Amino acid sequence: MLTPDYLYHVADAVVDLWEQLNLIAIHDICRRIADAENHMTASAEWQIYKMQQSGMTLTKIQQAAARILKLSEKKVAEIFEEAAVTSHNNDADAFREAGINPSPFGTDQAKKNLQTFYEQTNGELRNFTRTTAAQSQAIYTTACDEAFMVIRNGIKSPSLAIRDAIDKTAAAGLYVLYPSGHRDTVETAVRRAVLTGTNQASLRLCIDECERTGTNFVRVSEHLGARVSDSDPQGNHAGWQGKIYRIWADKPDYWGPSAAMAEITGPLSYPLLSEATGYPDNPLGLGGYNCRHSMTPAMPGITPDRPSKIDLAENREVFEASQQQRAMEREMRKTRRIIEGLKAGIKGANEETRKALEDDLTSKEKVYQKQREAYEAFCKAKGLTPDYERVYVGKRGTSTAHKSIHSNGKPIGRPARSFGLEKEVYYDKNRSYSVDISRYSKEVNRLISEAARDVAEAGSKDRLEYMRMVNLSKNTVTRLYTDSKPSSVGETEIYKCLGDEPGDKFIFIHNHITATMPSIDDIGLMVNNPQIECVITVRVDGTIYVVLSNGKHTDDYLPARYQDEALIMAHEKYGEKVSEDDRIPFSWDVVINTIDLAIKEFSDGGLIIYE
Repeated sequence: MLTPDYLYHVADAVVDLWEQLNLIAIHDICRRIADAENHMTASAEWQIYKMQQSGMTLTKIQQAAARILKLSEKKVAEIFEEAAVTSHNNDADAFREAGINPSPFGTDQAKKNLQTFYEQTNGELRNFTRTTAAQSQAIYTTACDEAFMVIRNGIKSPSLAIRDAIDKTAAAGLYVLYPSGHRDTVETAVRRAVLTGTNQASLRLCIDECERTGTNFVRVSEHLGARVSDSDPQGNHAGWQGKIYRIWADKPDYWGPSAAMAEITGPLSYPLLSEATGYPDNPLGLGGYNCRHSMTPAMPGITPDRPSKIDLAENREVFEASQQQRAMEREMRKTRRIIEGLKAGIKGANEETRKALEDDLTSKEKVYQKQREAYEAFCKAKGLTPDYERVYVGKRGTSTAHKSIHSNGKPIGRPARSFGLEKEVYYDKNRSYSVDISRYSKEVNRLISEAARDVAEAGSKDRLEYMRMVNLSKNTVTRLYTDSKPSSVGETEIYKCLGDEPGDKFIFIHNHITATMPSIDDIGLMVNNPQIECVITVRVDGTIYVVLSNGKHTDDYLPARYQDEALIMAHEKYGEKVSEDDRIPFSWDVVINTIDLAIKEFSDGGLIIYE
C-alpha cells in the first residue's frame, strides 16, 4: 500500500525534469519569434529564414528532449523501486498482524510485474518526447505566420503583433497530443503517467501477494477530497474508499487464515473489488488516471474494523474546492509561462518591440501577483494548503544536500573522496558563524551572519534543514523555515518569497547537518533563478560555503547540461570499463564533476569557504 500523500508527490521529480524541457522550448521559440520581426519582408528571404529558424529550434528541442528523457527514465526507475519497497513493507506489516509470513521483497513474479509497469510508463514518456519535439517547429512557424499576416494587413503594429505571438505561444507551452485528438500540457501528462503507473504497480504487488498467501480480501485506503461522481459509481471514489472487498468472485472459500469466519460472515458479505471500484479495468476507478487510492491485505475477523470517519458532504466540499484550486494553479502557471516567454523575447527584440515586451512583462507580473493573492485567500478560506510547486514554472528544484563527505572537515577546492561515511556535524557555540563578503555592505554581512547562525542552531537541534533569505533590495530577512526534512528545504517557501517580491534580489541561506558542501541543486537554485544572486550553505558546525553569481543564468537542468563532460572526466580517472568496486565512487565523481563545472561556469570567484 502507498498512502495518498505519498502518491500526491511521487511524480514531482520527473515533472520537474519535463518542466525544464517546456521552459527550454518556451525560451528558444519566443526569442526566435522576437528576432523574426527583423527579417519579415515580402520576399523569399523571409520564408527561407523562417524555415531555417524552425529547423534550428527543432534540433535544439530534440537534443534537450533526448537528455531529459535519459534522466527521466533513470528517475522513474528510482521512483518505482522505492515505491515497490515501501508498498511491500506496508503490506508485509498487515500480513504479520494476521500471523502470516509475507514473501521477501523482490520475488521473480514481483520483479516481472514491476518491470512491466516501469516499461509501460517510460514508453508513454518516450512517446511524449516524439510529439513535443515535433510540435516546437510547428509552434514557431504558426506564430510567425500569424504575426506576419496581421503586420502585412495593417491590423497591428509589428511590436504588438510580436507581443501577442509571444503571449499566445508561451501561454500554451509544449503539449502532448493523443491519438483521440485530446491534448494535455506536458506537466499534466507526465504527472498522470508516473503517478498512475506507480500506483498500478503497487496495487498489482498487493494482489499477487494476496494470491500467494490465500487471502481474498483487501482494504482500500481513503482520504478527504476523494473524487466525486454522481453518474459513475466506479468513478465515485468517495463512495467506495475505506472499505474491505473480495478480490476473486470464483474463489468463495478462499479465505486464507480467515477461513473460520466464512460460516459466520459468508463470502457475499463483502462486495467484489472489480464491481465496486472498477479495478483493474476502469480507467476512472481504483488505480485509474491520477487515482491516489491504494489497498492493503485484510482478513475479516482478524484485521481491525476501521469504519470510515470521512463525512461524504465534507468530502464533496473539499473535492470541489480542490478542483477549483487546481484550476487557479493552471491559470497562474499560464501567466508564469507568459512571463518567461516575454523575458526571452526581450533578449531577441529590436528597440521598439523590446519596449512593448517590457511593458507587457510589467503588466503580466501584476496580473500574476493578483492571481497569487486571490489563490492564497481562496486556500485560506477553504482550509487548503497552497501548492506552489504546481504554480511556479521551471526552476522548481529544492535545495538538497549531496552525499560526498569530507573526512578531515576542511575541503580544498573539491570534496574528499570518502564514500559511505556520512559524517554528522553539530552546532559549535565557539564558532563565529560569520562572513565578510566583499560584494556586500557591512549591514548585509551582518544579516547573513545572523541568518547563518539561526539555521545552524535550529538544524543542529532538530536534525533538519532550515532556510532564511536575505532580501538585498530591502535589507530584510525572511522567517526561519523548515520543510521538516533532513536533507532538503524550500519546496514552496523559496518560490513564495520570490513571487511575493518579483523584482527583488535575494541571498539563499540554508544548513547542512552533515559534513557536506553545496549540492548541484543548491547551485542550480542560483543559476536557474535570476532573483537569487548568492547561495550560502552553512554546515551546522560552523563551516560556511558561499557561491556568488557572476550574472550568468540558464534554464538548463544542470545534470543534463554537464552530463557528457562529467562522465568523460570520471572515465578518464576510472577507465572506460568501470569495475564493480569502483561503481559507487565513479557515480559520486560524476556528481562532483558536475558541481565543479557549474561553479566554474556560473560563479564569481569560485567556492568561497569560511571556517
